[in-house]
Amino acid sequence: LIRLAHGEPGLSRIFVRELRELGQDKIKAMPSPGERVTYATLLTESKAIKGQLEREKHEQERLARERHLQEIHNHQDDYWRQVDEAVTRGTGTGYDEALRLLVELRDAADLFKETQMFQARFRTWVLPHLRRPAFVKRLQAHKFTLPES
Repeated sequence: LIRLAHGEPGLSRIFVRELRELGQDKIKAMPSPGERVTYATLLTESKAIKGQLEREKHEQERLARERHLQEIHNHQDDYWRQVDEAVTRGTGTGYDEALRLLVELRDAADLFKETQMFQARFRTWVLPHLRRPAFVKRLQAHKFTLPES
């Protein structure tokens, strides 16, 4: 500092070089800022996260299905009317649509513990349609209990 105060020539260059050398030692001695994580740890954590995401997805799907069945339960008469219209068309696509709606009505009845009510309404509804063999096969394939004609 005394030499610097007296204005010794070339001292600033020497001073800067010495400061750089001191700084390089600190940079080399410092450990890396990131923590090392093993592959096994990453794999375990990623599996746990994936499992959690799948559980959340399944829960969202379950809740969406319950909301859909609630909608069907609330508007049963409209769904029964749609079933009747679909079967009355007498086409394969109409039968498929009617079957899909009947399955949803049955699932809603199961969810709300109204299976017997559904069965009673189904038995009375299906009687006039038992003469449609293609539709009856579809119902039997989906385990609907058909009354004796």
